Amino acid sequence: MLKHEIINSVLKIVSEETEISREQILSPSKIRDIVDARFLAIKLLYDAGIYPSSIAKAFNITPRSVGYAVTAFGDRTSTSRLLMSSYKRLKQECSALLA
Repeated sequence: MLKHEIINSVLKIVSEETEISREQILSPSKIRDIVDARFLAIKLLYDAGIYPSSIAKAFNITPRSVGYAVTAFGDRTSTSRLLMSSYKRLKQECSALLA
């Protein structure tokens, strides 16, 4: 599967899970649910082996912001059980998709 196909697939899966549109996930919105969905998508893409520079380009952010999202994901999940359960479920779904 090509890199852009993986990114599009993960965004679609996260959008369906969170009921937040792809456009909102990719937006600079600071609304908590949207930020959680954005961090979730970034973490899943990173776990799938997509380079931070490629993720940054897709999200129109800096690679440093991608690194922050990945490292801060644990803190976000510690305050949101729903986010952690979504991550576990979607990680399995993404793994099956990439296999």
